[in-house]
Amino acid sequence: MPTGRDLVLLEVMEAEHAAIGRLIGAVDGLPADPAADLARLGSLTDSLVIGVNGHLAHVEQTVLPLIQKTLTTTEWAAFEQADSEHGVRGASVP
Repeated sequence: MPTGRDLVLLEVMEAEHAAIGRLIGAVDGLPADPAADLARLGSLTDSLVIGVNGHLAHVEQTVLPLIQKTLTTTEWAAFEQADSEHGVRGASVP
């Protein structure tokens, strides 16, 4: 059963997803804007790379152990099956 700390972790992960989504939107939208400062594109791209790398490290350090603690092997397999069409690939929990 997830603890209060576990639920806070999930809220933090949602906030990281939202921040990454905003950066992706900014990177995607900038080249289409004729008045855009394209030098900003490099800065936004750097921020996106740093944000995604940090998020992935956070997932590996905290979320995967939470999954191992919370889900049974059968539940994880069911998640992988249900989520396979949505792009999450390569995750495995020993």
